[in-house]
Amino acid sequence: MMLPYTVLLLYGVMRGVDRRLLAAASSMGAGRVTIFRRVYLPLVPPAWPVPDCSVSSSRWATTSPPR
Repeated sequence: MMLPYTVLLLYGVMRGVDRRLLAAASSMGAGRVTIFRRVYLPLVPPAWPVPDCSVSSSRWATTSPPR
C-alpha cells in the first residue's frame, strides 16, 4: 500500500543526483552497472530512512495486538 509513496520519495532524490558525476564516471571507462553501484547508490542513502519509516509505521497500524 505504501509502495507508491516510497517510489515517489526515492524518485525525487534520485533525480537530484548530479548527472555530471555519472558522466565523469562514464568518461573514465566505468560501465553502467559500476556507475550505478559505485556512484549513484552511495548518493541516495539519505533518502532511505523516510520511506522505511513510512512503510514500518503502516505495518504497525495494520497489525493487530497479540491476544
